[in-house]
Amino acid sequence: MKRLGMLLTAATLGLFALTTEPATADGGYKACKVGDRVADKTGLQGTVVSVESDGIYCHVDLDNGDKNHYFIYWMLHAAGKPLVDPAQVARVIPGRYTCYAGNPIQYTFSDIIVKSASAYTDNKGNAGTFSYVPSTQMITFHSGTFKGSYAKYLENHAIGLASKPTTFFATVCDLKR
Repeated sequence: MKRLGMLLTAATLGLFALTTEPATADGGYKACKVGDRVADKTGLQGTVVSVESDGIYCHVDLDNGDKNHYFIYWMLHAAGKPLVDPAQVARVIPGRYTCYAGNPIQYTFSDIIVKSASAYTDNKGNAGTFSYVPSTQMITFHSGTFKGSYAKYLENHAIGLASKPTTFFATVCDLKR
């Protein structure tokens, strides 16, 4: 029974990952229009050849020769524009990042308080160090509570946390200003 519960939780989180709209550098691709040059998150590029439901559903002829490939508009961004705004991820902004996880989303009581470009504490005052690489958006926690966590600095000033390398972060810590 416990295994079934774990499988259902994993399936629910997977569905959440598939339905969450990613943020994009150009403010979000709002709707497909025939003739638009677009790219998906893996970098595949193509041209929108038809749309349905006022641009929500897009059919794209990819440059690699695949024809009539189906996308939902938020799965795409304008070709030639970065998926993430480089200005928003140039540095980890100091401040309190409150962490949430689960379905429904709940506060985890494990904040990250970024003190400087290389120091942080948790909400209990335990200190640690980290490094950040803007080109990959990867945060490496060298010591402290979050040492060993896989972390990425996300657009809109958030930190995604996971136990191993991934593109889905079940725990997201948002900067509180």
